[in-house]
Order: sequence, then structure tokens, then C-alpha cells
Amino acid sequence: MLEIIGSDYLIPYLMRNAEFRERYAAALRRMETEVFSPERVDAFIADYREKYLSELELSVERYYGEDAVSEVSEDIDNIQHFFDNRPEYMEAFIKEHLENWE
Repeated sequence: MLEIIGSDYLIPYLMRNAEFRERYAAALRRMETEVFSPERVDAFIADYREKYLSELELSVERYYGEDAVSEVSEDIDNIQHFFDNRPEYMEAFIKEHLENWE
């Protein structure tokens, strides 16, 4: 299980403590509702798309050709998709790595 968290020694050591895991899970959930709330993320991505999409498309066309232009919008859509599903990803991470610690 320690390899999954990483090669850093501090985090695996802390993960052995049940209270730390509970507080860490609570912090991740708080970030989900405060930092990465749908309202904040949706507004940020919409603003990003409005400000940068046309410039990014021109840059991609210049370096990679016209066929690659549609990938810019698809990339932004993929980011939106990730954040739309982030709560489920984080909850799965919490259950797998924090609540079921052995």
C-alpha cells in the first residue's frame, strides 16, 4: 500500500495514523465543495474558453495544421468532463486509499 502513495517517507508514515487519514479525507472533501465547486470550476473553464480558445486554435493551426484545430476545444471539453466527474474520482480515491487502509 505504501508504494501507491509514493516514494516520499512522510506521507506513508502519516497514513498509518487513523486520525490523520480522517482529517486528510475531510480536507479533500472540503476542497471538493469549496475550491473545486461546480460553480467555480464551470465559471473558470467558461472564462478560459472565451478568452483563449480562438488564440489557441490559431496557434495549433500554425504549428500542427487545420486538422488539429478541433482538438483544442476537445481538450477543454475533456478538462470540463474531468471536473464534472471529479467528486466521484475523489470519493473513490478516499475509499480506496484512506478508508480501507491496511
